[in-house]
Amino acid sequence: MISTVLGFNTAIIKQNDNFLALALKIKRGDNTCQTYYLQYATLNDLLIILNNQMQRVAHRLIAVSYTHLTL
Repeated sequence: MISTVLGFNTAIIKQNDNFLALALKIKRGDNTCQTYYLQYATLNDLLIILNNQMQRVAHRLIAVSYTHLTL
């Protein structure tokens, strides 16, 4: 499902000065909001996935720019 994201807010949830979770609130194009709570392991996995995707996009952009330079 594809939807438009209007904005998002984050907050850190701590217990006894230790990280417990990241609260992520997303506001969609239809003005509905969803809140997600990401514990350390889930947040770590998400960051690994996002980093991997950013590297893939960067490699594609480099490949496309080299293709345009050789034309």
